Amino acid sequence: MRDRSEMGRPTLKIENLSKRFCRNLRRALWYGMADLLSELTMARRSSVGLRRDEFWALKDVSLELMPGQTVGIVGHNGAGKSTLLKLVNGLLKPDEGRIELRGRVGALIELGAGFNPILTGRENIYVNAAILGIRRKDMNSLIDRVVEFADLGDFIDSPVQSYSSGMKSRLGFAVASHLNPDLLLIDEVLSVGDATFRQKCVDFLAGYRRSGGSVIFVSHNSSVVEEICDQVVWLDHGRILASGDPSDVISQYEERSLQLSLESEMRLGMTIAAAETDDVELAGMELFDGSGARRERIGFGENFELRIGYKARRPVEKPMIVLGIKKGSRMNMNFASLETDSDGITVGRLDGQGQFSCLIDSPRMMPGVYHVTVGLMRSASIQTGKKWFTQIREIGSFVVEPGRIAETHPGLAGAVVWKLPPMALGHSWRLDGRALTRRAEQ
Repeated sequence: MRDRSEMGRPTLKIENLSKRFCRNLRRALWYGMADLLSELTMARRSSVGLRRDEFWALKDVSLELMPGQTVGIVGHNGAGKSTLLKLVNGLLKPDEGRIELRGRVGALIELGAGFNPILTGRENIYVNAAILGIRRKDMNSLIDRVVEFADLGDFIDSPVQSYSSGMKSRLGFAVASHLNPDLLLIDEVLSVGDATFRQKCVDFLAGYRRSGGSVIFVSHNSSVVEEICDQVVWLDHGRILASGDPSDVISQYEERSLQLSLESEMRLGMTIAAAETDDVELAGMELFDGSGARRERIGFGENFELRIGYKARRPVEKPMIVLGIKKGSRMNMNFASLETDSDGITVGRLDGQGQFSCLIDSPRMMPGVYHVTVGLMRSASIQTGKKWFTQIREIGSFVVEPGRIAETHPGLAGAVVWKLPPMALGHSWRLDGRALTRRAEQ
């Protein structure tokens, strides 16, 4: 347990932090030698700007982290997330700005980093403890807890070079989290390994935070970031674009990610602009609540209906509707795929203009922005190699608000909403206002 007298002071304070890198290896080596010579001679560079082939990996980043607080970092690849963690952990030296760190740091920045591959898992635990200044006799009383958490069985006494990525993740998290750090740096570790271990990690983090431990959490899985973090920072090309409430920042980040993805698809000719080649044109999506009222947002646990208009350029017989609902960016795994064929439903003939819809019953979907994709294809197309009537594409989006969580799940804290089961949606279908029934019921 951390000293409560220290709980009012920041664990980490970053002010105007900047770090530059050079794209040219030869020039980078030359710059490194020149900078080292300047430091040895106490000379200052005439300019603090960029030299040839240099770029800012981080620029003017400021952040404060209090005891018990978890800050999430989101951003595209190359945004500066891992660079920030390496600067905080002392693996890199900042070019500008300052870092004030109080206490010990535990870091999972790169999978397997800090492990000697020829040593066993148990031996690597002792080595990491020694690096942090923990005496062997003190580690002897802690080793059983670390080994039990890693849950590697007999592999704990096998060389780390024989470990899979999931096993390295287990060992790394067990070591970093159980050596009593004041600040824990986590970079994508929860994206590796099985679901049971990820659950164990997040449960551990909850207790760690209650004891006053602070966390910086980096992940492309914006759902997990939003649900376990108190604050989220959005980095873009080394600069902070937004910082604050997780829901607000994640929504901004996901909308921007979607926009960039659609722009990329447009350049590749993959978007709705190519609809002229489709047999059926989709006319957009509308969201309705259970009473039939038009909505832009829906509350947690509320029934809702997604209505999609269509215009058949020629009669289409028995298409299969493929509808996807995805939370957040395209890298997010919180995804539901609904298909009429899988539901045992035969969609009749599409001719002229009309509307089909999917009704979602009592969903337990995480609060946030959801994107809907729709496509129409021939039934049994996997076996016959038939083409799409309408290529699957983004058709719209909607927002699930957290307002009814307390009402429908009393005592369920927003921080643990992520523990609800994966998205499994009860649903039914309609075509032109008529309910579609399963083939066995027809």
